Amino acid sequence: MKNWLLSFSFFLIFFLNHAQDSVIVPLHERVTKTFRSTTFVTSQTIETQPERSFQLLVQHRFGQINTHKQPLKSFFGLDLPSNIRFGFVFPVFRNLDAGIGRTKYNKQLDADIKYVFLHQTTDNYIPLSLAFYFNTSYITDDFPETGSNYFFADGITPFKYRKTHRLAYSTQMMAARKINNTFSVQTSAVYVYKNLADTGVTNYRWALPTALRIKTGFMSAIIAEYALLPGKPHYFVHPFSLAFEVITTTHSFQVFITSKDHIPYNNMYTLLNDDVTKGLFYIGFNLHKTFYFQKK
Repeated sequence: MKNWLLSFSFFLIFFLNHAQDSVIVPLHERVTKTFRSTTFVTSQTIETQPERSFQLLVQHRFGQINTHKQPLKSFFGLDLPSNIRFGFVFPVFRNLDAGIGRTKYNKQLDADIKYVFLHQTTDNYIPLSLAFYFNTSYITDDFPETGSNYFFADGITPFKYRKTHRLAYSTQMMAARKINNTFSVQTSAVYVYKNLADTGVTNYRWALPTALRIKTGFMSAIIAEYALLPGKPHYFVHPFSLAFEVITTTHSFQVFITSKDHIPYNNMYTLLNDDVTKGLFYIGFNLHKTFYFQKK
């Protein structure tokens, strides 16, 4: 009888322990913290805002640095005209964000949405996270004056500004993977359309940005970002950025060098960039600050 009770006790302990392990390790658990902010230096990440919070986003680009023209005279671009964007990001519901912002250049207003519709899982049942992003911007600054020798694309109709010329749109499809606790990578397909484009330039542009995040410490990382511009004019260069990121519970701060001072996507991939390999670049920073609402 004692042997039977002893055997039953061992069986019960094993069964309960196995059942407890089965509960603790759920199937298809989502991967979290693929990245630690909602943007890289220039492009979006697949991360969204937590519920019951909102984010203040400050994106700043100082003036151009030319390493061949005594950059110390301009204090590495800090004395030169700069570009800045202030924005806010709000979670509509889980995995869906909406945002608004204003940029100094052209006094642009913009609004956007981002939706993460597929999440990577820890068991690799789903190997990637996928997200969609849409942004529209509106120029509020005055357009430059045009002479009587300006025409529309047909070469006959005299050119005249329209309100619709102030609008531009961009979409992004993002695919990201957290390889391990140190490395995360993301690639995107970006399509930009501007209602008004310069002479000889198309109204649309494709871009294929790729970003790599390498964790260097418990609260720090290095981010490298490079974008291919298929079908670009020969005088365009592919944008490049390199950043150092520091994070806390509610902050993400990125300081970086980049080949462009444009911030909205309608300008980022459609206007000229500087060539970092020739000693031309910008210093800037991004500040993400999350504010939480207290639970009732």
